[in-house]
Amino acid sequence: MTKEKEKRIRKRVAYIIDSIFYPTDGEKISGTIQDLSMNGFYLKTARPRLKNTIGELKILLKLGDKVKTVQATCRVTRTDTDGMALTITQINEESSITLFNMIKFYL
Repeated sequence: MTKEKEKRIRKRVAYIIDSIFYPTDGEKISGTIQDLSMNGFYLKTARPRLKNTIGELKILLKLGDKVKTVQATCRVTRTDTDGMALTITQINEESSITLFNMIKFYL
């Protein structure tokens, strides 16, 4: 078992969806969520931010005529040439329930 897998608290789900990260410096970063868990996300983007950058991540889910939003405050915990890993530091109840249901659907 690798160190990364040993540290993982919650299951990660492969999920591809467009998202936007709003760092505290105000520069909007578009990307694609590659996987997600209740603890965080991997955002594939050509413009990853530096480790420890704080910002708001917004995911819009279109469900027929309805749109569900997952919005969370995140911290960049790792970057590489393809994107960045984001850890959730704060999430409201409605977004948490929506995220939980997204993950549950794909497990």
